[in-house]
Amino acid sequence: MASMRGACDRVRRDRHGGAAVPTVPRPRALALAGRLALTGALLLLAAASPGVRADPVPVPSLLGDVGAVSRERPRMFLTPSSLKAMKRRVRRDPVSKELFEALKGRADGMLGMRPALDNQGRHYMPSYALLFALTDDERYARMAAKWLLLMAEETIGNAWTCLEYVPTGAFAFDVIHGVLSPEERAAAGRGLLRQLDRVKKLWRHSDYNNHFVLEHMGQLHVALTLAHEPGFEDVAAKLFEEAEVWLKRHVIPAANEMAGGESGEEAAREEAGGQAEGFSYDLWGYARPLGRLLAAWKSATGEDLFAHAVGIEYDALWNAYGRQPDGTLFRSEDCPSGLTWGQDARSTFELIAREYGDGIARTLADGIGVRYPQVVWAILLFRDPTVKPARLADLPLARRFRGLGHVISRSAWEDPDAVFATFQCGPIYAGHQHLDNNAFTIFRGAPLAIESGVNEYSAHRANYYARTVAHNTITVLDPDETFPAAVWSSQGACGSNDGGQRRIAFPGRVTASAAEKAVRDVGRIVHFERTDAYCYAVGDAARSYRPGKVQRFLRHFLHLYPDLVVVLDDVETGRASFETRWLLHTVHEPEVDGDVIRAVNGPGALTVWSLRPAAQEREIRVVGGRGREFVAGGENHPPDEKTDERAGAWRVEVIDTRKRKRHVFLHVLLASPAGNRAAEAKRWTVTATGSPARLQLEMRRRAGGGGRARAETWTLGPNRRLRRER
Repeated sequence: MASMRGACDRVRRDRHGGAAVPTVPRPRALALAGRLALTGALLLLAAASPGVRADPVPVPSLLGDVGAVSRERPRMFLTPSSLKAMKRRVRRDPVSKELFEALKGRADGMLGMRPALDNQGRHYMPSYALLFALTDDERYARMAAKWLLLMAEETIGNAWTCLEYVPTGAFAFDVIHGVLSPEERAAAGRGLLRQLDRVKKLWRHSDYNNHFVLEHMGQLHVALTLAHEPGFEDVAAKLFEEAEVWLKRHVIPAANEMAGGESGEEAAREEAGGQAEGFSYDLWGYARPLGRLLAAWKSATGEDLFAHAVGIEYDALWNAYGRQPDGTLFRSEDCPSGLTWGQDARSTFELIAREYGDGIARTLADGIGVRYPQVVWAILLFRDPTVKPARLADLPLARRFRGLGHVISRSAWEDPDAVFATFQCGPIYAGHQHLDNNAFTIFRGAPLAIESGVNEYSAHRANYYARTVAHNTITVLDPDETFPAAVWSSQGACGSNDGGQRRIAFPGRVTASAAEKAVRDVGRIVHFERTDAYCYAVGDAARSYRPGKVQRFLRHFLHLYPDLVVVLDDVETGRASFETRWLLHTVHEPEVDGDVIRAVNGPGALTVWSLRPAAQEREIRVVGGRGREFVAGGENHPPDEKTDERAGAWRVEVIDTRKRKRHVFLHVLLASPAGNRAAEAKRWTVTATGSPARLQLEMRRRAGGGGRARAETWTLGPNRRLRRER
């Protein structure tokens, strides 16, 4: 986008008094949506409580009539004019030409293959259809037809495979329509409805859940491709009417709500982005199908909904921030370790780049190679080479994603030795979220302060992996508290009392009232600021716990660039007898030496100074090792089958041994290269003085070891905010 490409030239003054930082750009599509707020409204929004929502982005009214669908073909992702442009692009753009040749080479090698409704067929069918569109070679059309006609004879048993055939089959039907005989069109149409019926028998999930977009919304593709088709007019009209309501009244508003930019105003969009279920589910099951729904709608009806879809608009930016320096994605929510972007992600980034002129999306797409040529079809389809890449280095080092309550910070962009840190405190939208408000992670060279556990849907998840005890936050143990299984997945009984946050029955429809939605407002970032020297956020997670158990839980998270993280906790419990624990998870066994905790993981090392409670008022306990890797409620809850080398097997618990309600924890964490961890830690002197009402923290580094002398003094004042002393 033009503003993204010029981000380094446009800066704004941080409103908290920090240095000038690059402005997160505003995509050109906002010009289509219109400027929805005057200056006074923007100022009001900036001053408002983070929990207060402005009016939602206005989504266009319902068309309500399948007659709005174009009668021309192609109309699914392509139009006659865009197809001509694509043919020119394949000839003139070197990358598009290379993608085309890779796709054609694989397809030519498989001509004559016997089709099967398996995972590979869902790629080959649209690949052959697109090749026919680009070459007019009917051999490709006949190959695509084999899968379409087979869909009329067999119901795909595997639901995950079946749901993929619905949109790709709709695309293939549209593109090769002119080659099919009337009898074949009728059979292919029946095949699409047959597979759609299989998918629609699945449970209709929450508006905020990837399953709804990935599964039930496939109906829209079928409605658009069967519109005006003889013999299918009535069924297409019914499918269209229902699917349009879902798209405009459920899917887009829910995506915008999670992304936090649903007000449509500039101030909100500068903190927009993200999907509540984490990067794994977003890339595969949410952003990919959502983007393709909007693209199919635009080409088939001429109505552009991208301008109203903040949830997809900032998805590439969210992914850029979520990628750790080693190229893997942060383990947010149900996300396995080691996840990287693949070709599905590239096709989504290509689409975002095309629709919003997004240079960051272009940069991410260009960095993803081709491993499977048969998957190239969507990349080639959505690619727009006129969008130029933008430099990640021109982005701010930190960003709050307001809707999710996520803060992601790094010491540098595109530096494998950078320190990467995350902090989160936000609402509950969907079942794949964890009970981890006010949790943080730290990465340098490798995960150091980690999200522990294995991404497995078993009792391991219900009792440990998705629970508070598996994260770097606070537990408050009420021995009489129960955690019923009713609000968890039926796959594995729940029951462990980890002292953690509560699971709520949250509303599943975006159309729920404000009062109904208030139940999920269990956490929020109440303060955020960033400068070129630090990122500072405060999370309020008291409502995340059972009412009455925790009266206050404010966590101050301060990332001092490049390598220091300060975590200050102000906790007040409902009873003095409740045991309060500060948790830190590591991959390997940590060492404890007085006030200092050390942990090493490959090239990275973490040194932690435990400053509050004082030594005589606390116990530092190490939990873990064989048979105790995933302890919660006094029992170990290992996964049934899966393994994960980054799942962790150890944690440190800092326990306030005083029987009282008010607790203050203060920890300073240094992320350093493992090779010089001891020498680097010795160069630092870290002290804390004063009362909880006015706490002062001093951190001083002696020069040496390739680094300069540093001095940092921060004070917690009566306004409960850390302030840097000059």
